Amino acid sequence: MKTAIIVLHLLACLLTITAILHYLNIFLVLNLKIHSSLMLILGAALLAVLCAVLYGVILGYSLQEIKEVEYRAATLLMRTFGVLAVILAVLGIASPRWIYTFDKRRDTFSLWQHCKDEVKCSSYTDDEFRVVQVLAMVGLGVLVL
Repeated sequence: MKTAIIVLHLLACLLTITAILHYLNIFLVLNLKIHSSLMLILGAALLAVLCAVLYGVILGYSLQEIKEVEYRAATLLMRTFGVLAVILAVLGIASPRWIYTFDKRRDTFSLWQHCKDEVKCSSYTDDEFRVVQVLAMVGLGVLVL
């Protein structure tokens, strides 16, 4: 059971990192500025990795050798990071629409709105962005589990 949890965390990290690489590819092709959605998903990936590492450290030691206070502190820290990772992943998935809703200035357009408004965005890029969102949502689902 414990090994399965670590594998799920690492799978979520892998999916999130894959989504980040897709984002970077899109931004490099379109020469766009990196917006907050990418930063949020990056933050979620880092927190998920930290979660998996903390859980691995907890399992790596014999629970009899760890003081109860240290075990509780590490577990609480891991759960806190996990919750933050889930929140950041949700915001990262949803933020492209929110950015446009709250701030309609041209320089802060999200990639999604940019691709809907600009002629230079092809259907390939639109599909790529959907792939990124699906990967992020699957990673989020694994993190929630």
